[in-house]
Amino acid sequence: MWTASAHIITAAIGFSVLSLVWDIAQLGWIGGPIVVILLSMVILYTSFLLVNCCTTGDDITGKRNYTYSDAIHSNLGLFRA
Repeated sequence: MWTASAHIITAAIGFSVLSLVWDIAQLGWIGGPIVVILLSMVILYTSFLLVNCCTTGDDITGKRNYTYSDAIHSNLGLFRA
């Protein structure tokens, strides 16, 4: 779970934060908050998907996923990941 949290934090505090102020300013008073709300809903949905992938176990073996790579291997398979 720590690895997934680190990936989320680095994705959220990356280069995109530096350009976020300019992007919101270009969208204006109405478009800016709407886009921020829509993107926060997308982030919330993908966070729920990530938590669901990590907390549900493998369907075949019943083993719970304790690492990010275990969740990827159980959901995508060994050869696709």
